[in-house]
Amino acid sequence: MSGKAKKGRGEKLAIETLKSGIALKKMQEIIKAQGARILKSSDIPKAPFSAKVHAKKYGIVSRIDVRAMIKAARIAGAPSDKLAGIQMFIEKGKKAENGSIIFEIHAENAQKLALAKKFVLAEEPVEIK
Repeated sequence: MSGKAKKGRGEKLAIETLKSGIALKKMQEIIKAQGARILKSSDIPKAPFSAKVHAKKYGIVSRIDVRAMIKAARIAGAPSDKLAGIQMFIEKGKKAENGSIIFEIHAENAQKLALAKKFVLAEEPVEIK
């Protein structure tokens, strides 16, 4: 549509652009131009309270209940608490080892963290088969 690639070659060009890092560099330029001070997710400060949720068995992640993950993040305080949320360490279709970290809950106080952890342990939003 933009005329950057010949007909039928756009997907290949898009993949090459992503893999080469050109797209990431451009996105960082856009973010910086919009006034952001943080350009890498590793530079984001962590909430004072967190809890890791581990895989209970070995297998392949067959399903992630995104609605349940959103609810857990909200219970933890997101989006009003800017440091609250869920950090995923695995994705659908990937292998999970027994005891490996599948996600981490971040909260700005112990009460919200406890409620979010209780919720995810009851709901089990990540299914491993």
